[in-house]
Amino acid sequence: MGAQHASGDILFFLHSDTHLPAGALEKIQKCMDNPEIVWGGFKRCLNSRGWKYRLLDLWVMCYNRLFKIITGDQGIFCRKGVFMNIGGFRGMPILEDVNLAARLKKSGQMILIKDCIRVSIRRYEKTGIFKISFLNLFLSFLYICGVSLDRIYQIYYRKFKR
Repeated sequence: MGAQHASGDILFFLHSDTHLPAGALEKIQKCMDNPEIVWGGFKRCLNSRGWKYRLLDLWVMCYNRLFKIITGDQGIFCRKGVFMNIGGFRGMPILEDVNLAARLKKSGQMILIKDCIRVSIRRYEKTGIFKISFLNLFLSFLYICGVSLDRIYQIYYRKFKR
């Protein structure tokens, strides 16, 4: 609903457990001054120097480049007109950011700002970095294979919300 009432031409969706780099909004505006850019996000950096977290950040960067998909952890910005034309966020219980990114990908060119958006490691510390990483990858695979979102939601919350 907020997007419908936004007065600007660029929308920016951000998870609550992230911290933006200095000058983030200006960098988004500069990218979006190029009419060929439709959407984008930031390089994700987990808020830890541990080697496991750096390895996971590297995996996410490879995922971004290989699949041209950005997730909500990276902040997703896009042109408001495109967002409205593709139907915005769908009423989904889970993976709404992946769904949005897949539809934005079809709408035009993406850009990944190289500055780090810092993401809390709270979930990783609580659940385990490898467990949560594997489960997220597995759930994305199930989504691509057409498994119902209700089933994916049940799997996610059974594993993480005990």
